[in-house]
Amino acid sequence: ETGYNLAVSAAGYATYFNSAKAFTMPIGATGYVWDEGKIQAAYDEPAEVVPANEPLVIKAAAGNYPLWFTTSTEKTYKSAGMNDLEGTDVETAITDDDAYYFYGLSLNASSDPASVGFYWMNPTGAAFTNGAHKAYLKLAKSTPAGSQAVNGFPFNGTTTGIEQIEAGADAKNAIYDLSGRRVNKAAKGIYILNGKKVLVK
Repeated sequence: ETGYNLAVSAAGYATYFNSAKAFTMPIGATGYVWDEGKIQAAYDEPAEVVPANEPLVIKAAAGNYPLWFTTSTEKTYKSAGMNDLEGTDVETAITDDDAYYFYGLSLNASSDPASVGFYWMNPTGAAFTNGAHKAYLKLAKSTPAGSQAVNGFPFNGTTTGIEQIEAGADAKNAIYDLSGRRVNKAAKGIYILNGKKVLVK
């Protein structure tokens, strides 16, 4: 095993995590950590080496990028307490924790490419099944954003700040399908409203 093929979607972002192997950041790609409530550029030098155990958001033009494995003894932002992202090496059902909200990289309910960011993957912000070599955000409910039950942090086409959305009453009255996606209107089927399953005939 010499590398990993990273697929970047049309939205221009992907996540990556490897607990055991360092890799070389592809030319034209930038690695971001989550610190102080936003994504921040951490690996933006050409062919910069990313140490193992550093969960990242990677921004690049849509396409496939080889992440070539290498070695590194550098300290990670994660170990320095400057990266709140988490990751899994294999597809994993994350252990739930009532003190945290869990977010995955996604688009909003309208699938607008410009809305890419971290969103609840479950209607209540509970833990979910994370993919192999993917990163996710685990946000303490005691933080200002967490205490407002914010269910999404879109990047808004920039990498300098995060806008809080769908807080308070809007989040409480939101309708979700059984896949955890927010919908604007419930057609026939089973939906989740205020944490309860509702059958629409």
